[in-house]
Amino acid sequence: MAIAEYAPTRIGENAGARDELRRNGTHHDPHSPDENERANGSQSPSRNGVPTDLSALRLAVSRPMSREEARPANRVLAGLPFDCWARISPHLKRCLIFSGQVLHESGERAGRIYFPNSGLISLVKHQGRHQIEVAMAGRETFLSALCVLQNHDVSPLRVIAQTPGTAFWLPQNVLRQEFERDSLIRGLVLQHAAWLMEQMAQSALCCCAHTVEERLSRWLLNARDRLNSDEICVTHAAIAQMLGVRRSGVTMTLCAFAQQGLLRTARGRILIENAAGLEQRACSCREALYSPSQKLSTL
Repeated sequence: MAIAEYAPTRIGENAGARDELRRNGTHHDPHSPDENERANGSQSPSRNGVPTDLSALRLAVSRPMSREEARPANRVLAGLPFDCWARISPHLKRCLIFSGQVLHESGERAGRIYFPNSGLISLVKHQGRHQIEVAMAGRETFLSALCVLQNHDVSPLRVIAQTPGTAFWLPQNVLRQEFERDSLIRGLVLQHAAWLMEQMAQSALCCCAHTVEERLSRWLLNARDRLNSDEICVTHAAIAQMLGVRRSGVTMTLCAFAQQGLLRTARGRILIENAAGLEQRACSCREALYSPSQKLSTL
């Protein structure tokens, strides 16, 4: 499924993506018209700080990267040796990712490999109306190493964005060519695939061994680490789907956490106020399910 390059979102929902674009110098500020707009006395329309002019947005976030541009926030791309970066960077394109967006659909062709710069991504297994998160990803990895290892480009999992963000994407055939020609890239892909499978195995154990309180605490802390923020813009329903539990169970547990002063909740938002308290309640899978700095290395 192709990534949507713009979709209307609730107020404030795309703040993470907008801030990332500002830092990279690619954000179009509706209050700072360009030369033609100054001359004509007009400004491009925008919503929540993101231009609604699709051609302007595509130009801003989807043009090819040059070799001279600053390396991205994604740790895989940032850690590539210069020769690898020089071969890959001309093929990279930037894109916005929106909450709820499906980047890869299970059983469908995944022609793009995504390298998140920001945001929170879930890899889920689904059957009919039911789905459960088997792995969580952020800027420490890319999506998906499993596709590169296969002889075909069909995604075995659904890959869905839980929060807004930005990413670079690369045609899958380009990374596969690098995988076949470069032993360093091959080792990197195998390393990330192994880490993903470890997450999947640990998630299966966690589902049957730990309580909702323990699993929810672990999920919130791992999301906080990846977002590098105490604020997590996600709904109770989305968390319930990821954990494979009832929404009421998530809501009741969050209310209990709020009463204990661990966090605050608002519509579609959770603000962690006492991470240490959540650490005490999290299950032992906490470190196993998120420790990329120790388990994943760049080249």
